[in-house]
Amino acid sequence: PKWPAIDPIIHIRASRYTEERDIAVDSDVAKLLGLYMAEGSTSNNIVSWTFSRGEKHLVDFVRDTLFEISPCTKSGTYFGEGTRRVQTYSSSLAELFRTIGKKSRKTIPLEWLGWPLHLRMQVVRGWFMGDGCVKKNSGNNILVGDSISRDWILWARTTLLEAGYRPSVKVSKRKTSTFKGGRIVERSPIYTLSLSTNEPAIVTGK
Repeated sequence: PKWPAIDPIIHIRASRYTEERDIAVDSDVAKLLGLYMAEGSTSNNIVSWTFSRGEKHLVDFVRDTLFEISPCTKSGTYFGEGTRRVQTYSSSLAELFRTIGKKSRKTIPLEWLGWPLHLRMQVVRGWFMGDGCVKKNSGNNILVGDSISRDWILWARTTLLEAGYRPSVKVSKRKTSTFKGGRIVERSPIYTLSLSTNEPAIVTGK
């Protein structure tokens, strides 16, 4: 089934320094959302993307795209042990990204499956850019991405199928559990999405 078509618009409410407005989603904004699925988090009024030290090109991309979305919003890059973290300080952007959720419930809103396919593909590309890797399987290159969010994997799989790809999904239970508050908490399963990399456009967008 196909979702009802909707305009690719993101609403951002007014903040202390910016007016209420609608943002037309282009390929860069779509990839930013995908990178948030892979590497993003929100805490209070701070939105963050955390990358390895070698991923400066992704840090630059996130900062440039954030500036296009909200030029008056402050952002910075911070260094941890082997990491680069982009942080932006904005209550309105934090409210937007909180709609994506967190942990096992983190996913792009399902109604956005009504966006044009080429933009949805950019969201999936952004996720692969952050969380994807290429593995060898019987001599073939396989592009693999992992997530603890079942809904996100279904969102990405639906998009890839509509684009003519044939992704596969595997569910793996994690063996370890954590002890919290006097009870054992099972860790969320890992959902792995895989597809052939014979067409590099899935990552490069070219």
